[in-house]
Amino acid sequence: KVFLKNTGNFVVLEDNSKPEIQLLHHKNKQIFSSSFRIFLKTKDTGSGVSEKGLEATIDGKPTKLDYDPDLGVWEVFYPEDLFIKGSHKLEAIAKDRVGNFSDTLIFEYTVKE
Repeated sequence: KVFLKNTGNFVVLEDNSKPEIQLLHHKNKQIFSSSFRIFLKTKDTGSGVSEKGLEATIDGKPTKLDYDPDLGVWEVFYPEDLFIKGSHKLEAIAKDRVGNFSDTLIFEYTVKE
């Protein structure tokens, strides 16, 4: 919930809601056979998440995320280890504009080929 309080010429924003991260188009324990794309979306009822407010790792290595402002989604595209045959684990956390952190999203998947 967001609370606004007028204090003369200023408004104080109090944001006690934490953001949420959603994985688009896939489910946990997904098995991929060839090329694939991973998209993440955030949801926050308070101050919102900026385009730099999402961090992720693949197997403990920092990822690079490409933000699409029109769709409001981030695409995971680096490190290239995410496409290597075997089991992988993506972990992501979001931070809203006032510093609230989301729960960690954990997405485990396997690449067959």
